[in-house]
Amino acid sequence: MRGINIKTHKGFSAFTFLLSQELKDGEIHKAFKFLEDLHENFYEEKIDDKEFPLYRKEAESFLRKTKEIAKRITV
Repeated sequence: MRGINIKTHKGFSAFTFLLSQELKDGEIHKAFKFLEDLHENFYEEKIDDKEFPLYRKEAESFLRKTKEIAKRITV
């Protein structure tokens, strides 16, 4: 997509920030930042088990939104 090559978490964060600005939808970047905690939890176990439904709901919403964006992209 657009010749963008993302190799790091910081790169994904920067991409979601730019995408949020371009689409005028700050929720994209906000959700990505929230879900970074879920990724970090794989290593650090910082999220209480009772909180996982909240993260799951956010992850599902983020995936739906990214799929919708991907469908609009023409190659």
